[in-house]
Amino acid sequence: MKISTKYCFIISLFFAFLLICCSKDKGNYNYQTVNQLHIVDQEGNRINQSIYNLMLDEEYTLSPKITGSIYPIKADQLDFYWIVGRDTMSRDKFWKIDASVLGVGGHFCKLLVIDNQTGLSYANAFFVSVRAGIHTGSIILTTNEQQESLLIMHASAIDASYIYRDSFGGVRLGKQPVDIEVIYQQGENATRSYQQVLMTTKEGDFPMFAVDLMTLKPTLMLPARGVVLSGELLHPSYYLQENDPQVSNDRFDGMLLINGKCYSLERGIISNDVYRTDPLNYDFGDHALAYNGRLKGYVLAGYDKRNQRIRVFHNWGRGGVFTDNFDNSISPQLTVGHSFIAARSFIVTDTRGENINWQFLTRKATQIHMINIDSDNIYVRSVEVIVSKSVPEMVDGIGFKFHDGYWYFAKGRTIYRFADTGLDVESYLTLPEDQSGDIAAWNFYKNTTSQLQKIGVATYDPVSPRTRKGSYYLYDTQSKRYELQDRNIIDKAVDIELCY
Repeated sequence: MKISTKYCFIISLFFAFLLICCSKDKGNYNYQTVNQLHIVDQEGNRINQSIYNLMLDEEYTLSPKITGSIYPIKADQLDFYWIVGRDTMSRDKFWKIDASVLGVGGHFCKLLVIDNQTGLSYANAFFVSVRAGIHTGSIILTTNEQQESLLIMHASAIDASYIYRDSFGGVRLGKQPVDIEVIYQQGENATRSYQQVLMTTKEGDFPMFAVDLMTLKPTLMLPARGVVLSGELLHPSYYLQENDPQVSNDRFDGMLLINGKCYSLERGIISNDVYRTDPLNYDFGDHALAYNGRLKGYVLAGYDKRNQRIRVFHNWGRGGVFTDNFDNSISPQLTVGHSFIAARSFIVTDTRGENINWQFLTRKATQIHMINIDSDNIYVRSVEVIVSKSVPEMVDGIGFKFHDGYWYFAKGRTIYRFADTGLDVESYLTLPEDQSGDIAAWNFYKNTTSQLQKIGVATYDPVSPRTRKGSYYLYDTQSKRYELQDRNIIDKAVDIELCY
C-alpha cells in the first residue's frame, strides 16, 4: 500500500469543500491557550488531504497518532467517527479498512475527532482509492511452454503477493505474447497515475487487448479479423507507441508490424500497409522498425531483411501513406549479409532546425556495426559507419534499450551498456549466482528527471524441475540493493513494465 499527498484537481475541490477546521467554541475560552490537536497516521503523515491506495483484496489499518499543542491528550477524552459518504464505518480509534467492502473505485472519507474536554471537533478529509490492479509496482507478461499468455502484477509493497491473470472480462489472452505497454497520466509535481495496460499477442481472438488498471476491465479489444483496413489478419509481431507515448495517449496510437509490413494504429483503427507500393517489397521482420511519433506520416526507417539494407520511407504530406524512399542515399552494399540488432530515432536541433536522425546496430558474424543516418526531414544527408568491431557480448544479446547516451542490453545473467559513440561494452549489473537461469526479459524505470531508479529483471531456467521456471528480481539503483529476489515465481517473461 502506497500513501501519497498529491492529488488531482477533482480531489482538491473535494478537500476544499469538505475541510473543516473546527466547530464553534461551546464555552468561554482563551483561544491563545487552547490545547489544539495534531493528527497524523501511524507513519507520521497528515491524514487530512492524504490519498491511501489499496488493492482490492487488501486490508489496511489506519491508526491515528494524536498529540496536543500544550499538554498530552488522554485517550478517553476523544470520540472518533470514521465516515465514508453518509455512513459511519467505525467509532474506534483505529479503522481497519477492508478494501473488498469499499469496492473498486475512489472513496471520499472523513475522520472526525471530537475533543470532549475543549468541545472542539477536527475533521480530516482523505481519499481511499481501491484498485483491482496495482497502483505502482511491476507488470510482467509471460508465456508458458504451450505459448499461453499470462499477465502478472506485483505491487510496490515488498510483501505484496503476485497477481496472475490469463483472462479479463471473460476473454482469455491470446497466445505467443509480444509485449505490454502502460498508459499513465501526468499529475502535479510530475507524479504519474497509471491507467491502462495494453497486451499484444501474435495469436488470439483479440491480439491487442487493453484493460483498466483500477478495475481490470477491458477498455480496448482489437479483434484478429476485420480491424485491418486492407483485410489482413491482425497477427502483430511488434508494437511501438509514439515517442514518449504514455503521456496523453489513451488510444494507444502507434505503429506495428504484421508479416514484416508496417501498419499505423490510430483511434483504434489499423491502416493498410503504409508503403504498399514499395518496388522492393520490403520486409522489416519481427521488430526492425524505428520511427518518431512527432514525424509520424512523414518519415520512418527500418532494416529490410529481404533486401539486406536499411530503408527510409517518406512522403511529402501527412497522412501515414508513404510514397517514396531514400534508397539512392543509402548504399545497398553497406549492410549486405547483416542481421538487425536494434535501432532508434531521435531529433537533433541545429542551424537547420529540428531534424530526425537514426542509429542502427547490425551484426555480421561477431562483427557489430554502429551506423548513423542524418536527415534534414526532407532528404537523407549522410550515412556514416561510426564503428565496426567484434563484440562477443553482443552476440545473442537481448532487450536492447537506449537511455541518456547509452545502449543497454542483457546476456546471460548480466546487463551491459555502451555509449552511442562507440562499442566499448561494460558490465552494468550482474545478478547473484543462484542457479535461476539466464535473463529472459528486463526493463528499467526512469523517474521524471530521466534518472534510472529501478531495474526489473526476469530469468528463466528451462531445465528447472519447478512448475514455474522463471524468477523475478527488482533492483534499486539508488540503494544498490535488490528489493525482490523471487525464485520460480513466474513463467518465461516476454516483457516487463515498471510503474513507480
